[in-house]
Amino acid sequence: MYYKKNYNIYLITGLFNVTNAMIFTTYFLYLTSELHLSYAMATLLDLPLFVTQLFVELPSGFFADKFGLKKSVIIGTISLAITPLIFWFSTNYFILLCSGIFYGVGFAFISGAFDALAYETFETELKKFITIRKLLQNGVHIIVPVITVWASQLLGLHIFYLFDFLFKCLILIVLIIGVEDVKKVYEVPKFGLEFIRTGFASVYYQIRRSKAIFYQANAQFLWGITSFAIDVFWIKLIALSAGYNNVGIVFALASIFAIAGNLIAYRLKIIKKAFWLTFLIHSLFVVFAGVFIGDKLAIICILGRSIFLNIHEVLSSIIINKMIKTYRAAMLSFFSFLSGIGRIIGTLFIGIIADHYGVGSVWILAGLILLIITWQLYQVQKAME
Repeated sequence: MYYKKNYNIYLITGLFNVTNAMIFTTYFLYLTSELHLSYAMATLLDLPLFVTQLFVELPSGFFADKFGLKKSVIIGTISLAITPLIFWFSTNYFILLCSGIFYGVGFAFISGAFDALAYETFETELKKFITIRKLLQNGVHIIVPVITVWASQLLGLHIFYLFDFLFKCLILIVLIIGVEDVKKVYEVPKFGLEFIRTGFASVYYQIRRSKAIFYQANAQFLWGITSFAIDVFWIKLIALSAGYNNVGIVFALASIFAIAGNLIAYRLKIIKKAFWLTFLIHSLFVVFAGVFIGDKLAIICILGRSIFLNIHEVLSSIIINKMIKTYRAAMLSFFSFLSGIGRIIGTLFIGIIADHYGVGSVWILAGLILLIITWQLYQVQKAME
């Protein structure tokens, strides 16, 4: 049963990666090319998602720790499946705006719970699991974007929302019949909403007693702003620098470089120091990608960024898991909550900056904020030592 459980968590991870890569490749291009929305209108579509996530994130983490990690992931997946259906049936801007509420609920219920479920399951071989999970993600990103870009020219961008819904249904089936929940460790009174008060208390206690968690929390907030900016304009930067027809190829190359980063991270011994140094190098590549946008040098920066970000992400998961000892879903949801605040801030001005000053300026600004995050991560290392 243990090996079956391992296999199915990897399978779910792979399926999430497939559907995420497919929509990530087409989402912004669909809004700006087919629906002809401005950058500001397109980015504002994510605002209800982030606002909903903001309010649901913490209670969903507390719910997962109290009532079961698997139950939380199932609820989240059902909610995620509603959003692509809305995109499939409607192009009305107001309806698409409201659809973000379902995605926000789904993301909130999954964000802390699925990682906690995986960490608890693979606790004795965590580094191996994190590396394989990242390899799965990047392996999918080698193939799926290329197929998606090719298929979009035959089928249109709209059809991928139907595919997204079908993948979410498949994930739900595997979750229900193929994954065992982790035995509950944290018992709180069963009446009322006491689990919320207990969850808040656990988060507050861990922040107060750990400087490392405090600095990581600061980094998560700033990462919300920058990750939104980079995610939204990632495909646009590639399209401007290499042409739309080469988006899938560049995406695949970036994923190959990312796999190299994952393998390097698996072999690294100086985890704490490399944890922030790799993020620093990644930040510099982001700045120069914005400077060289429209030129082939921007693609080189994209590939360099991919290596060092993926080294950092493996090491970051290990560091965060070492910092958090109890109420794991609640604490991971709190980090996601802080990122959500940052993403809300990002939606309010990132699109406006891109409309007035260009996509490159967004990347340069994001890179400068990433340098501030690097300082916070350095403080995390010092606190842990």
